[in-house]
Amino acid sequence: MFLAQTMGIDLSWQQQLIMVGVMVLTSKGAVGIASGAFVVLAGTVTAVGHIPLAALSLIVGSDRILNEGRVFIEVLGNAVATIVIGTWEKDLDIDKARSILNSLTAGPPSADTGSTGSDTGSGSGTVPADA
Repeated sequence: MFLAQTMGIDLSWQQQLIMVGVMVLTSKGAVGIASGAFVVLAGTVTAVGHIPLAALSLIVGSDRILNEGRVFIEVLGNAVATIVIGTWEKDLDIDKARSILNSLTAGPPSADTGSTGSDTGSGSGTVPADA
């Protein structure tokens, strides 16, 4: 909408709805790729044809900063959706989740456990079976 307004193009509500629909369908997975949303926007603008492709030059500089926010929101949304669906399906063990999260926030292991932080043995990076 910003690009259309800056170019002086009035879009009907049908054109706006088409743009939103195409963006929703084509943006899946774009957050995982650096500047993926910009590529999706360029493809949508080209495919729909309501806004000239040259208008994208207005937002190329700010897209890098906006990408950081998109990544944060995507990760947060995925985490919340996982918790909501797990709770809805009654498959989320709250006590087990809290114990695992508390063990992760407790900090690095103390020196008396013998762990040097460079352990490459089997099972490193995994959650213990009793957690």
